[in-house]
Amino acid sequence: MKIVCLGDSLTYGYEVRRSAVWTTLAGRESGALVLNRGVNGMMTSGMLERFRRDVLEERPDAALLMGGANDILFELDAAGAENNMADMARRAREAGIRPFIGIPAPFCPPVRKDWRSMADFPGAAPLYEAYIQRLYALSEENAYERADFYGAVLKHAAESGEDLRSLYHDGLHLNERGHRVFAACLVRTLREAGLVPPADEILSGGGAR
Repeated sequence: MKIVCLGDSLTYGYEVRRSAVWTTLAGRESGALVLNRGVNGMMTSGMLERFRRDVLEERPDAALLMGGANDILFELDAAGAENNMADMARRAREAGIRPFIGIPAPFCPPVRKDWRSMADFPGAAPLYEAYIQRLYALSEENAYERADFYGAVLKHAAESGEDLRSLYHDGLHLNERGHRVFAACLVRTLREAGLVPPADEILSGGGAR
């Protein structure tokens, strides 16, 4: 099973060792080929421009699409981000690729000073939260599957009793602990979708489908 993950720094794994990025961990655990096509600073317009090369030409079984934070942080453009996400999901489905909408992690203030100097966080925060809700609606309205990373980090913090900030290194990007939460979320999502076998089958040598 082959899945392409297209997105921004949350997908790429900003300031995280390549061996510890969530896509790498998820591929190792699930037995699937998980391709990371995240680019630091990418907006959804850039994802759309790269969509043919990074997704369609790879001919994957599934495509996980996750972006929009940069659109909102730097241009306060939630509507444009939603439209681009919808366009990519539609194109994937038309090409016979199963689209998964990635619900990105929440902002976790205080944000590191260098990031605060670059974007209007007070203005962006409510737009971002509303955008997250629109992504949930996009998946529901079009019967797209989703990987709910937003819910996964909140659930982990609540169940572990840890501060949510323990999963971040700058208030925006996840640290290695956060990437482990993301990886577990993706593997669970793929198993529930029937795209990879249960853990016991992988351990017994059944391999990925």
